[in-house]
Amino acid sequence: MGGIIGRSSRDVSWIATCFLATAFFLVPKTDQAADSTLADLADIARTAKPTPDGVAARELNASRERLREATNRLDQYLRSGGANGAAWKRYLHFPELLAAAQPGPTASDEALASLLRRFRANHVGLELPVFQQVAEALEQYRAAVRRQAEPAATDVAQKLDELATRLTALGDPAQPEQLSEIGRVLGWLSDRGENAELVQLVRRRLSQPNLHVYLSQEMIGAGSLRVIKNRPLAVRDLILGTRILGSGRTSGWARTRLLPDSSRGMFETSVVATNQARTVGYNGPARIGSDSTTQLFATKRFYLDGTGFHVWSAKSSAEAHTQVYGIWSNKHGLMDRVVRKVATKRLAQQQRQAERIAARHAEVQMNGKLDAEANAQLGRAHAEFTSKFRNPLLRMAQWPRHLRVSTTDSQFRLTALHDAPARLASAIRPPAVPDNVAMVVQVHESMVNNYGDGLLAGQTIRQEQLDRLSLDLFGRRPPQLAHDEEKGPWSITFSSREPVLLRVNGGKASLTIRGRRFASELRTIDTPLDVTAHYRLLRENNAAKAVREGELEVYPTGFVPDGGRKMSLRQSRDANFVRHRFDDFFTPEIVSQGLVLPGQWGHAGRLDLVELNADQGWVTLAWRMEDGQKETGALGSSDGASRRDDSGRTAAPSSPAGKRLASKTTRVDARQ
Repeated sequence: MGGIIGRSSRDVSWIATCFLATAFFLVPKTDQAADSTLADLADIARTAKPTPDGVAARELNASRERLREATNRLDQYLRSGGANGAAWKRYLHFPELLAAAQPGPTASDEALASLLRRFRANHVGLELPVFQQVAEALEQYRAAVRRQAEPAATDVAQKLDELATRLTALGDPAQPEQLSEIGRVLGWLSDRGENAELVQLVRRRLSQPNLHVYLSQEMIGAGSLRVIKNRPLAVRDLILGTRILGSGRTSGWARTRLLPDSSRGMFETSVVATNQARTVGYNGPARIGSDSTTQLFATKRFYLDGTGFHVWSAKSSAEAHTQVYGIWSNKHGLMDRVVRKVATKRLAQQQRQAERIAARHAEVQMNGKLDAEANAQLGRAHAEFTSKFRNPLLRMAQWPRHLRVSTTDSQFRLTALHDAPARLASAIRPPAVPDNVAMVVQVHESMVNNYGDGLLAGQTIRQEQLDRLSLDLFGRRPPQLAHDEEKGPWSITFSSREPVLLRVNGGKASLTIRGRRFASELRTIDTPLDVTAHYRLLRENNAAKAVREGELEVYPTGFVPDGGRKMSLRQSRDANFVRHRFDDFFTPEIVSQGLVLPGQWGHAGRLDLVELNADQGWVTLAWRMEDGQKETGALGSSDGASRRDDSGRTAAPSSPAGKRLASKTTRVDARQ
């Protein structure tokens, strides 16, 4: 059970920054509804009817029963938690929750919304299914309450007619403002549980994936390549009653490749190595000196999906060969000769058996080392993924709607769709991408806008929070934030509607930040203002560059420039102050120094940007590896790649040792 004292909802800004920089792993299921024409959907909307009162009443009772069952399960869970469980109950206002789930007068929408906000806060532990089930039941019950209490049939009919009208008027391509209005109508219907099937049909047609990320096998191979060079290894073994002591050195390489899988990202790390050792065997008075060469081949499979990293135990094969360089004893004279004669005879009889045993022992040792190293590394990656991304987004109901990760033998694919009841994703597919590239990122403006709305609406972000986030994410503070130190700390309270608005078209990107309150040590501004920067996106010196066009535009929310109305003196003064502060953030030029991936993936080297396309809401970035890094990534790609023998087991491609495989078959979860 997660403790109640954890990341608070104030840290929502951490996730807000993450969504601007990080890909999620999702794709929707295909469905014939996606092929429905807009005219078909408009006709369905015109003929749709409001939910009958009797059906609404039944759904209200059913949703309340689901809430009661989920609340009872949570109650039992928290009862077993002692003082921590009692603290959770106090935080969740459990008496009010229990009362809301009981038959009788329904709770008010305001009371249900207050309870729901507590379940959707960013506290560690709220991502657990027992909490999430109550949150989802609360949302459904609240929708049923609103449907019964608020809309008359005429209100629903008007919304359905509005939906039909807006679908008919939708342009080709659809304009973002048109899609926003359709999203609001869908949200109104969803909040009241009206015409769920129609809402789903429209969403499937107009809300398609808004993030695509592709990584090539070439880049994964280069980024994962590890050269093992003369790694020392102490030798201590017991074979056929003989104690073996000595030392050796191991050389080889390790590399990760992709395996085809349509429902998750499947990887296999291969290790090909040779160990050369000098040892002495001790058996009674006899001493046997030998030089050994052991060929090692090992594989470790793991996969990535929306829940994190998962691993299997390593498999390995080995073949050992020994060359005796001397036989002696700790005796003298006749006994020495007898011991050496017996040892020589037994050696001839048992050498091949001893080599096979040594190979099996090497396999066990290799499995243990590869499991320990890989599980530790993947465990850390899994913990980072769940604690910093997945769990916080689940708590706040911001985890993307559909999930899929897949791989072929040449490409790793991540595709995301993030929308919400009142927000759509992309209405069109992304443009085609060039061939033979190492990495592609395609992000639609709706990804930024939807996460901005879900995470920043009504939130207050302070400079120290952004400083901390920058250090956590990038290890440094951007120059834009450093400049702000001269002007003192600041904070912004975002608008509750469209707090961040990105528009991309014709090679340009415009970003608007909508705040209802701006504060610093110098003054506080309560005038709601929109701050907009327009940038032209360019590719220069194989890197990205953004050049601001014109000055920052700062206007009161809803103000139309050149619309015949002028700003008041106070509004002008407030706008100038905010412009002065944001000038340091929206700098005239934002220049990339080229892309070098962090951590071990830096081995792939600098990636050259070969395409930057910004049009119809989509920003497409494609990178290629330098030629030298391509050759590095291909190291061992043919000779080192594993193959399958007739039994379906993994085998070394050129080693007789590959005919035998020693492995554990128990699946290991990196989260354990």
